[in-house]
Amino acid sequence: MNRPGNKMTLSGVTTAAVAAAPFFAARGGPSKPKATKWRAAATGLVLLACISAACSSSPNGVPTQPASGTATAAAPAVAVSMAPVRSSSGCPGPNPSASGATTETITVAGAQRTYRRYLPEHADNRPLPVVIDLHPLGRTIDEQVKISAFEAAAARETFIVLTPQGAGTPANWSFAENAANVDVQFITSMLDEVEAAACVDTARVYAAGYSAGANLASALTCLRGDRIAAVGLVSGGTGRSGTCHPPRAIAVMIFWGKKDVLLPYCGGVGNIAFALIQNQPIPTAIPPTCPPANLFGFLPVDQAVSNWAAANGCDPNPNVAQVAVGVEQRDFGRCDQASAVRFFVVADGGHTWPGSKVMKAISDSATGAPSSQAGLAEAIGFTTDAIDATQLMWTFFQRYALTDITR
Repeated sequence: MNRPGNKMTLSGVTTAAVAAAPFFAARGGPSKPKATKWRAAATGLVLLACISAACSSSPNGVPTQPASGTATAAAPAVAVSMAPVRSSSGCPGPNPSASGATTETITVAGAQRTYRRYLPEHADNRPLPVVIDLHPLGRTIDEQVKISAFEAAAARETFIVLTPQGAGTPANWSFAENAANVDVQFITSMLDEVEAAACVDTARVYAAGYSAGANLASALTCLRGDRIAAVGLVSGGTGRSGTCHPPRAIAVMIFWGKKDVLLPYCGGVGNIAFALIQNQPIPTAIPPTCPPANLFGFLPVDQAVSNWAAANGCDPNPNVAQVAVGVEQRDFGRCDQASAVRFFVVADGGHTWPGSKVMKAISDSATGAPSSQAGLAEAIGFTTDAIDATQLMWTFFQRYALTDITR
C-alpha cells in the first residue's frame, strides 16, 4: 500500500596515536578471488593504536507494551516483547561471583575457537537475554568490545554479551549461507555452551555485527533463525542472496553512512576495496563513482534494504523522519509475523559505528593529524554521535522474541 507524503530523500578526542586501515575479504575465498567470488565479499576494519591502547578506558516477534526507560531521540518509547521466557538448561545460573568478563575456548570442526563471555552483576539468577557482538575483518575481541560498548550497555540493562573471535590472519568470518559455514557452527556451539553454563532466555538471543561481522549476522538469520530473534547491522550485512530462506521474518535494524568510501551507499566497492581485490597497494581514498564502476555484486544500499523489507513482507514505502542532525530514520512497517525493518541513514557518515567513542576519536583524528594518519582516518570517514547505534539496537531488540520454535 502506498502512503502519500511518506517518502523523503537526503542529499546527500583527537588522539595522536590513532591509525586506521581498511581491508577487504571474500567469503572464505582465496587471496586472489575472481569477480564472481566477490558477490559475497565484505569490508572489514583495522583500528590500530587508539582501540588497542590509547582509548582503553509464535515463531515471530509478538505484541509489545511500553516499558519505563529513557529513550533516545530516535526511539521515543521503549517497548518489550510479551513472549514467554524460555529458560536454558543452565538456569538458575552461576553464582553471582561469576559476573564479569571471561575468555572461553571451545573446539569447533577440529579447531580451537575463542569468545568473550560477559555476565552482568545483579542478574538474580533469572534467564537473561543475549547479544552476540561480531567484529569486523581483522579485529580482535577486545577491540570490538571498545567499538560497540555493548558490555557497558549490558551492565546497565542486565543482559549477556558474547563476543566471538574470527579465525585466520587477518581474523575473518565466513558468511556463506549454507550448513557448511564453520563460523555459523562456531556461533551455534558457543550458544549451546553458554546456555548450559549460564541462565539464558533462549527466546531472546540477538546478533549485532559491524562490516564483515554484519555479514555473518545476516547469514545467521538465514541458517539459525530458530535461535536468533532479531539482528542489528552496521555498514554491512544487507547482501542477502537468493539462497537465504529464514524460517520466519526476522526483524532487522540497519545503519549506513552515505559517505562510506569502502562500501559506498550507491553500491559497488570503493577504490581502496577495489585495490585490495586486485592485490594492489592501498591508495588514498577518493569519493566513489556513482553509479558504481565496480559493482562486484554489491547493490545500492537503498535497493538492498528494500529487498530485505520485501523478504519480510513489509510495506515497500517506509515512514521517514529526520531524527537527529544529519540522521534519517526509515521504518518499513506492516511486515509479516510482527517483524520490522528499521534503517538509519547518516548523511555524512562513513564506514563507522554511530555513537562509538573510539570511532569518533578516529574520525576526529583527521584534523591536525600527520598526513598518514589523516588519510587513514578519512578512509574510515565521519562518525556521528547524534545517535547511539548500540543503545538503539538494544531498544529495538527488546521488542522481539522467539515463541514456539522447535530446534
